[in-house]
Amino acid sequence: PFIAQGRECDLSWEEMAAWVYCCGSSVLLPAIHAFLGVEQCPSRAHTGCEGDRLAQVVRRTLDEGRVFMPRSHLTFLETLEKPGVSIRQYCFRRFGAKLVSVEALHDLEVAYNDALNALGRYVSRRVHLISRFFPNFNSSFGALHAEYEAHMRVERLQLLKMRQRVSRGLER
Repeated sequence: PFIAQGRECDLSWEEMAAWVYCCGSSVLLPAIHAFLGVEQCPSRAHTGCEGDRLAQVVRRTLDEGRVFMPRSHLTFLETLEKPGVSIRQYCFRRFGAKLVSVEALHDLEVAYNDALNALGRYVSRRVHLISRFFPNFNSSFGALHAEYEAHMRVERLQLLKMRQRVSRGLER
């Protein structure tokens, strides 16, 4: 229902594909990304000319979606985006606690990384959906998704490796 509000003209096919990719005007996908502490559209995406253009359209779509989002949804999303609220920040705070066992850190790391993997699978399915309904943008969304997957790999937690590094540093 919020697809073309505030626009003086109709959406282009590229904008429509970006809108579908972003789950329309729903707060769910931005909220999940905020809760996990990862970007929905990585700003460092340099996927080539076509992919960069699409990344800009997706970012603009996400920004415009916030403008037309129901106030309660926007408040909810802004609450999740506050510093220190994400589950990622919680994991780092738990890592910093001295009494946390290695087993607990392992469980926390696995659970967080499994959530990232599930989100990645969901976004991958959305890309397949876009590719079927908007075949002209197949390569652009493929490049954008490849960058998204690379970003998600970088965002994986490695709490046990961090603890090993800290322990080695304290032993010296």
